[in-house]
Amino acid sequence: PDDPIKDRDEFLWNHTGGFAHFLSVFRRETLRAAVAANARRVTPEHVQTALRSKTMTAGRSIIKSYRNSCAGLDVDYSDMPGTLNPAVFQVRPASRVARRGAK
Repeated sequence: PDDPIKDRDEFLWNHTGGFAHFLSVFRRETLRAAVAANARRVTPEHVQTALRSKTMTAGRSIIKSYRNSCAGLDVDYSDMPGTLNPAVFQVRPASRVARRGAK
């Protein structure tokens, strides 16, 4: 079995924002780190390696926004439901591209 994580639920919420996608990515990255280290289980070092991975760092701004009651989502993202603006609660197809990075 993997090494236990203290306050696991809170830890996972803080680093994934409650998104199933980021939880899946986080688990995949921890397993990759463990396999690359030829380990038999996931250790805290593998967890830290996963948190520094490119795929996890790419989602930090949206995760942080959800952790902070969706603050800034209406500024940074054009398609994220859950912000305090009621118009954004409507489901609309759009790509998840930050407005600042859109070309």
